[in-house]
Order: sequence, then structure tokens, then C-alpha cells
Amino acid sequence: LLLYRLSRKLYFSMFMHLVAMFYLHVFTLQWNFSPIPGRQWAYQSCTEFGYYQSTESLRQPFTGFPLSYKLQQCIDLFGAPFNPVVLADAVQHTNENYGGHNIKGNRIMFPNG
Repeated sequence: LLLYRLSRKLYFSMFMHLVAMFYLHVFTLQWNFSPIPGRQWAYQSCTEFGYYQSTESLRQPFTGFPLSYKLQQCIDLFGAPFNPVVLADAVQHTNENYGGHNIKGNRIMFPNG
């Protein structure tokens, strides 16, 4: 049991280090550098997809990242105007523009299912 608790604590501290490195990476705006791909993905996730990878579902074993955390992450990265109401409107616009769950089109591939 002690070994299990220590391994969970070590895993969590390593994970939080990775989260901190991600924040450092996406907050670094150096225009003389190559683009930062993580920042573009975070922007698109916040403003178009609403792809917030949270742990709120009861049908999975993970904890610690509620939806509010992910929404705050959007505000932290892109500023106060990117609040939950604005993000919900932006995602709704994307769904209306592309059909949401009722996409009409052909030659469309969904590699993630």
C-alpha cells in the first residue's frame, strides 16, 4: 500500500511537471522562433472544437481535471475575453457551420471514430 501511494504521488508530481512545461511552452511567444504547435491546438480546441479533455465523467477512472479547469486554461492562455460564454458561442458556430453531429458530405474520414 505504501509503495502504491508513493508511486501515485511520484506519477502526479511528474504529470504536474509536464503540465507546467506545457504552460511555459504555450506562453512563450517569440515571433523569431518557429510556431508553437501546442498553442495553435489549444486555441482551436478552445474556440472551435470545444474539445475539453476533462475528468468529470463517472464512467472513467481518472480525477483532477474538471471542465472548469479546462475553461480556465483557455482564459489563462488567451485572455479574459475567452470566457465560457464566448467559447460556447464559438463552438456552437462551428457546429452550425459544419453540421455538428449531422454532417452532410462525402469523402470525409474520421480517424478517431
